[in-house]
Amino acid sequence: MLERLDIENFGLFRKAECLFSPGFNVITGESGAGKSLALESLAALLGARAVTDRIGPFGDRFRVRGEFYVDPTAPWWESLAGFGIEPDELLVLERQTGQDGRSVFRCQGIAVPAQTIRGLGEVLVQYQGQHVWTRMLEPEYFLAWVDRVADLTPWVDAVRERYQAWRAAEQRLAELMRHDRSPDAIEAKRELLRELEAYHLVPGEDEAIQGRLTRYRSLRRLLDGYQQLLGLLDGTEDLPGILPGMSQVTRLLDQLAALDSELNAWRGIASESFGLLDDLRQGLSGWARALELDPGALEALEERADILSRLKRRFGPTLDEVIAYQTALAQEVQELDELSWRQTRYRQEAERLHEQLAAASEELSRRRQAGLADLEAQITRLIRQMEMPTGELRLVREPVSLSERGEDVIIPWFSASRGQPAKPLAKVASGGELARVALALAVVGGQAGQIYVFDEVDTGLGGESAAQVGALLRQLGEKSQVIAVSHQPVVAAQATVQFRVEKGLQDGRTQSVIERLSDRARAQEIARMLSGQTEGVAIDHAQSLLARYHP
Repeated sequence: MLERLDIENFGLFRKAECLFSPGFNVITGESGAGKSLALESLAALLGARAVTDRIGPFGDRFRVRGEFYVDPTAPWWESLAGFGIEPDELLVLERQTGQDGRSVFRCQGIAVPAQTIRGLGEVLVQYQGQHVWTRMLEPEYFLAWVDRVADLTPWVDAVRERYQAWRAAEQRLAELMRHDRSPDAIEAKRELLRELEAYHLVPGEDEAIQGRLTRYRSLRRLLDGYQQLLGLLDGTEDLPGILPGMSQVTRLLDQLAALDSELNAWRGIASESFGLLDDLRQGLSGWARALELDPGALEALEERADILSRLKRRFGPTLDEVIAYQTALAQEVQELDELSWRQTRYRQEAERLHEQLAAASEELSRRRQAGLADLEAQITRLIRQMEMPTGELRLVREPVSLSERGEDVIIPWFSASRGQPAKPLAKVASGGELARVALALAVVGGQAGQIYVFDEVDTGLGGESAAQVGALLRQLGEKSQVIAVSHQPVVAAQATVQFRVEKGLQDGRTQSVIERLSDRARAQEIARMLSGQTEGVAIDHAQSLLARYHP
């Protein structure tokens, strides 16, 4: 139940407070006062795409706040759990929209997305207006209405579950068939897998090989330098070596020192230098032997690195991806080997699920058909009370392609009078007739605890028909909350409580105000609606009308 609605700077409402009651709440007032605007503010609160021209002249944004008494065990509370909102008997919603078009929605004081609020609005409030009448013309509308009113939810759920299971099986089969290959293609995959398996790939192997190659290549450069040193020390075919030359220097000094003793000192230096060079030669040889360079191992490493590089270019770019490709290929080859029997098994499973779906859909169709006659009779009885004394609505079940809603669509056929042949509602009903059909549907299928909002459902009616509309709204209000805009005094008089919207000058500005009427003020408003007068005989007539419905 909507208990309270606060409106600020919405249209011409500067600041308005509405305290609603259970049952039938009616909003009246002169044309253009802002009655429908009050309902529009409620729609805006519940996520309707309000445009910025609804921002009034009293500020740079509008604000609407509503307090609802709700069931704390309702399943829709789960949609709010992710925002840290816990179930409660009081649900407080708020919306603010600025000139830039940005809106902030809050639930229990916590900011939530607009889509979340719209979802709540669809559960909490049923609007009966032009957009709903348009929805009534959609094929799915009456099917969903019949399923709900006829209490077919368990059978609808059964069909949906079986349909989803069958579609999942069909998709598995289609996916399997998509991987179907010719024998040559399958053998090519096996050959490729054998090639990859023959390489015995190891994760991280390429990095380890590169590390070893770096070291081996460094050793090769060292050995190349060693060979150059040997060439300098020992000599080559083209270049005499230092050691042979030093040996000749030593021998020549020995000969010369025999002739001149003063050369003995230089002879010692030469001999010592030769010894040092020979020590250098021996030391370098020992150092080179310690390097342990294996040319065969280097060649093997380079060959393995080349193989890994080629594989990474084909399947990489990393070795891990090559190995992952090999793993996936092995799985695919295994699946291809099993493809034939899996196709048979999946096809049999899909056929079995389709049989279950067909049986569930047939049962749902049977139950739908069984309930149509009674629903037709109830709706027809109600619309005949609203200036269509020979009107008729028939609900025709027609077969359609199997879906998660079954194999049916419900087409409403309508005739406003006996002389008119029944035709699909979408082709023949006027706006006023659609409004009355919508009211009949709400009364027949009304849900306890639901909030119903009607915008001028009694337009164009008068006399007994208008009285019947009021009676239906009052009847609907016995198990639900009804909020309606009305121009008919006989409708307004039947409401549980009445609100009046007036437009006038306050503080030099045109404003709309909404007021919950006392008994006296209500009699005056009914009198105005009856005759335009608010005293004398008009008051007596209004009080008599109110007494008829509120003895």
